[in-house]
Amino acid sequence: MAPTIRAAQLAAILLVFLACSAPVLALNNVVTQWNVRYQGVVRSLSIANQQSSKYFAELHLAQYYAVLLAAPSGSNASTSENVAVNASAAAAYAGHYILSATFPFQQPNFDALLKSQVGGLSSADRTAAHDLGVKVATKIIAARVNDGSADWYDFTPSPANGTIGKYQFTPNQTNALYPQLQNTRPFLVDPSRFNTTNGGPLTVPSDTYNTQLAEVRTLGSSTSSNRSATQTETAYFWADLAGTGAITSHWYNITAAVLPNSTDVLTTAKVYAAIGVAIYDASIAGWKQKYGVLFWRPITAIRQGDGVNTPDATWSPLLSTPNHPEYPSGHSVTSGAAAGILINHFGSDNTTFTIGSEYTSANVTSLSPRSYTKFTDTATEIGLSRIYGGLHFRKAIEDGQALGLAVASAVWASFPSSYSVDGVSIVTGVPLKN
Repeated sequence: MAPTIRAAQLAAILLVFLACSAPVLALNNVVTQWNVRYQGVVRSLSIANQQSSKYFAELHLAQYYAVLLAAPSGSNASTSENVAVNASAAAAYAGHYILSATFPFQQPNFDALLKSQVGGLSSADRTAAHDLGVKVATKIIAARVNDGSADWYDFTPSPANGTIGKYQFTPNQTNALYPQLQNTRPFLVDPSRFNTTNGGPLTVPSDTYNTQLAEVRTLGSSTSSNRSATQTETAYFWADLAGTGAITSHWYNITAAVLPNSTDVLTTAKVYAAIGVAIYDASIAGWKQKYGVLFWRPITAIRQGDGVNTPDATWSPLLSTPNHPEYPSGHSVTSGAAAGILINHFGSDNTTFTIGSEYTSANVTSLSPRSYTKFTDTATEIGLSRIYGGLHFRKAIEDGQALGLAVASAVWASFPSSYSVDGVSIVTGVPLKN
């Protein structure tokens, strides 16, 4: 990675942490440290959001179970040898193994973090933590073999100027992102429970559709004179383009900002794991809808026209259009899922925090941190940013957020007692404890 890029990425991470509302520093423990380390991988490889969320889920599930089973003070399930294991060290080894197995060419990067976390322990303590952490991590990885995420899916979109309302490749696109996600096995929640969200996309043309088309045409244009400066900044603030940690990382940084600094490792691991699982499972449900209804993007709708709304062959969005169907919004699905887990954890939507943005460009060197008082207000603003960016119709945003929230509630309701590897404790063979 070039030094200038590395410096910019580190500065972006620092901005997020400095912007947090915690009294001293954002939450900092073995779970958050591995999360930040993986965020760096996402940035350096420009991993797409839905793909990156799978490995966030694996990383933090492994850490959650490792901590749960470590029994640092005898309060949790013990190992088969009945020897207490350093919980943070076990989580460190679990995180190291998950990421090293997935991104072996980055292992020196992971080795350095692991050494800083366990280097001061005795050989016996390191061995015990290693054995438990690796055992859990290998189970997590094995559980995802043949999950469908690596399968080839033969997808062909509607041809240019094809069927009205149907997804077509937008200018300069030659492939569709991750169509196999729709058939991927979820971690916890059956996506068929969420096959439809509020009736799917709007009928083209119709009164409501025409109104929403006019909205994105007016506010989302690259040359819009109707979009306010604040709305433009909002589009950039939440864009989370290639080279950033993507929108999932943005929500993890929010999580680090709102969890108290005193949060223990087990609680941190549980919340982080639940967020990863909820986002990935919600994304599967969202992709089933995306590739089920194959709704067209605003740039296609505006340039082609529909017989009622006048076409404009010169229209372009403020942001580059993602290469997958429009409905529902992936940003909103992710945001609803993350917000839903945080609402369930805190028992309230009302939480104040401040967060920064990684966005930079030739025209925008930095964006000031923003403060929020509700998770759903944040998710709603993220959704609106996609209208200002010219990427989505309002219905895709509203329904996407609703889908994410619904999946998060289902994940949280089942997560503490129902989700496990093989349905039993990995080490002892007894049911996992909450």
